[in-house]
Amino acid sequence: MEQKQKRDLRLDACRAYIMIYIVCVIHVVYWLDLGSEPLRSVLLFEMPLIFFVAGAAQSLRRGEPLPPLRRFVAGRARRVLLPFYLFLPVLFLWILFMTYVVGADSVDIRNIPAPAIVYMLLTGGSVYIPFYGYTWFISIYFIILCSFPLQARLLNRCPGWLWLAANAAVVGALSLVRLPHFEYEIKELFVYNFFFITGYLFYRSVSRRTVWIAAAVSVPPAALSIATGAAVPMQWHKFPADILFLVFGLAWLCVFALLLWRARLPMPRVVALWNERGYTIYLWQIFAACAVLHATEPWLDARASGLWGFLVMALLVFAANTAISYAACAYERACLRLIGAAGRAARRLLANPPRNQ
Repeated sequence: MEQKQKRDLRLDACRAYIMIYIVCVIHVVYWLDLGSEPLRSVLLFEMPLIFFVAGAAQSLRRGEPLPPLRRFVAGRARRVLLPFYLFLPVLFLWILFMTYVVGADSVDIRNIPAPAIVYMLLTGGSVYIPFYGYTWFISIYFIILCSFPLQARLLNRCPGWLWLAANAAVVGALSLVRLPHFEYEIKELFVYNFFFITGYLFYRSVSRRTVWIAAAVSVPPAALSIATGAAVPMQWHKFPADILFLVFGLAWLCVFALLLWRARLPMPRVVALWNERGYTIYLWQIFAACAVLHATEPWLDARASGLWGFLVMALLVFAANTAISYAACAYERACLRLIGAAGRAARRLLANPPRNQ
């Protein structure tokens, strides 16, 4: 029997709080265009942290034999891609409802060209749908996960610092050129792979002295780039990701590592729920965002209300996403049961094909 994967409660708490931060802070700030620079740029540390945590989760199995690549990829496809493709039909039904029943100007399936539909199917999001650009993360995350067994075997044969240095050198080189195709995706792969492998190599296995050295190297240039405006707005260095965003993300990783070195993060029940359902919430958050915006439009101008408006919107988004997660997870479980039953029936049919009378 396969041994159950070890749990790291501290890592679970970090994952939950980062997901809350992404959905309820970053997306509220950027989707509603709240706040001003350079604060908006300083806040953009969420993706380096989530990829670091993803890599750190893989470190819990260090020393165990890696499964065959084909089985590893199939398992990650079930965890990452299948929930997305279960979410998509609901999204398209919602778009059809908004187009032909509500008649909303902002969501009209007739305005979405066929190439944009294909791009949505490939996890790219869509500029034709409000708030629906966040699924870019899925393909990058999936490719990095699938490459992990190969990288882990390579890391058994070369020093980790050398692999990270080579990764950073590729990021630096790519930052100097414009790529004719898939520029965002290729550059993001190398930047976020750096944070993923950093988590795998160094989570709970690095000295505080090493973190201080990394902070001394990364924090001053990151702070200077913000203070001088060279990295403002940081969104321009995040999409597509470049060497400046890598240094910025590394600086924040060092800061959080030093601040939380021995800290035990509280994880009340609602935070534990966000850890368990975080990916589902991430996928379905568009519905909560649209519902909250529609509900608050008559009485709250978040831009004009400053910090108060942001806090109200963030709390409402948190509550709406938490509530929607119950229906979303129930839907996912029902679909998975149907898929499982269909798979078992197909296997039985293949094993015992009907005979001609």
